[in-house]
Amino acid sequence: MNQHSIVWNTLKQAELVTGEIPQGLTPSTPWYIKTLLAIAGWLASLFILSFLGLMFNQLLESVVADIILGSGMIFLAYHLLLKQHSDFVEHLGLAMSLAGQALFIFAVIQWQSTTYLTSWLAALCLNIGLVILMPHFVHRVISAFFVCICLAGVMTELGLYSLAIPVVMLLCAWCWLHEFVTVRWHGHITAMGYGSILALLVIQTTQIFDSGMTLLMDEHLLEQYIRFSWTSVIAAAVILYVTVMLIKQHQSLTHSSSVYILLLALIFATVVFNIAGLYIAVMIMVLGFASGHRLLIGSGIVFLLFCISHYYYVLNTTLLMKSISLLVLGIVLIGLYWCLPKLFGGKHEAN
Repeated sequence: MNQHSIVWNTLKQAELVTGEIPQGLTPSTPWYIKTLLAIAGWLASLFILSFLGLMFNQLLESVVADIILGSGMIFLAYHLLLKQHSDFVEHLGLAMSLAGQALFIFAVIQWQSTTYLTSWLAALCLNIGLVILMPHFVHRVISAFFVCICLAGVMTELGLYSLAIPVVMLLCAWCWLHEFVTVRWHGHITAMGYGSILALLVIQTTQIFDSGMTLLMDEHLLEQYIRFSWTSVIAAAVILYVTVMLIKQHQSLTHSSSVYILLLALIFATVVFNIAGLYIAVMIMVLGFASGHRLLIGSGIVFLLFCISHYYYVLNTTLLMKSISLLVLGIVLIGLYWCLPKLFGGKHEAN
């Protein structure tokens, strides 16, 4: 009698289960074993790539060779992830796919060294294909993250950087609002949702600290403010879109409650106009509460605290005025906590 049978008989004697033991039960691997296998898989991939780099150093300088080798590694990673039997093989396939993508993009950059637009477009198309075709959820999330980053890169090259964050916000909102529309594409939409959230956090953080893609621009202060203002206006429009879609999904809300929600969304969009990243943080939190995803709620809260802390730090005023601002903000939040149940007609409807 194996361990599964002993556990099942014990539960059966305690009248917690009935019938025969289910077939096909497999024990889950402890987290520390998974961690060791993941480290082993990435180390093995690193040694394999180093070996290939040393053996075929001259060959890798060819654009055609890089494209062929990169495509072959992605194809091999696809089959490893399709027929994975262990965590080691899983992480080996992930590392091999990322290395193949790096070789492919490096070849495109060598081929079109005068402009980065072609490289961004090639990386964008490649990762869109990987999101659709790869049979592994984590790989889809990573590819979705690169899709959003490449989309922002394409817009930067086209001079539309002010649209990058709102477009990724709209993509993220659409994914989480339509997560359960179709069973067939549920995994792809969810992966795209997680990847777009990661991309939003990275893009907005680089913008806050004036690094990353914002360094590609040489603008005066007025031009930067105009660009930031356009980004905020379009991001506010995305917030209103999310609000309207959530109101449509919750048909139990009365007409007056829907009007109050839209009014609060407009007030919020106006008040936080100059606070970088707050639109993103609140949108992630709202989508998390609406869909019941704790990871989204936690990510939104952490990023919200980060954005408020950064805005508080960069305020060009005295500590006394900052303290008064925090006091007023606390009073307003307590007032909203007291008023919202009354506005929505009771505790049940507010929930």
